Amino acid sequence: MLTHEAVLAHRVVSSPVLLEESKEDRGRDGNLALPGVVDTEQALKESFIKAIGTGLGFNLQRVEFHLSSEPLTQGQALRQTKMHLDEEEEEDWIFEESLLDVDHHVAVALGPAGNLDSARHSSSLPPPTTFTLLSFRDLIASASPLTEEDPAYWDSFKMKAEAPQRQREMHTSR
Repeated sequence: MLTHEAVLAHRVVSSPVLLEESKEDRGRDGNLALPGVVDTEQALKESFIKAIGTGLGFNLQRVEFHLSSEPLTQGQALRQTKMHLDEEEEEDWIFEESLLDVDHHVAVALGPAGNLDSARHSSSLPPPTTFTLLSFRDLIASASPLTEEDPAYWDSFKMKAEAPQRQREMHTSR
């Protein structure tokens, strides 16, 4: 069982990145990065901070990824990406990358190889599993209500504002 796992389905066209990173990033082919490649690196960084459990308190500028020249294609997972922390390669860290579709990239930080139940190298891990895309109908197919329907709760919910107001706006509107 993997001890450090973080999964991030990432919308390729919407990730915020630092201007300096976007200027310096190189794609898998070594050319200047397209927006999707910049977002690939951002997804990898986010999977790493989720795996180490520090969240946004970690300075993401300390981490960089060296992407494989092998193109990432849908229905395939890659484990060739190398991570550098403070400009030194972290050889034990293993990352899996998948492309769900043209707009969604998944980066999974499996953690240092030494923490993977005595697996020392990615070659001793089982082959990566590809993701299965589920529709909303698939997700709710076996769902059942946890409680009985409560019409009063629904009425109360319907009365709430579409978006929360700031407290000062609520006090001045009364």
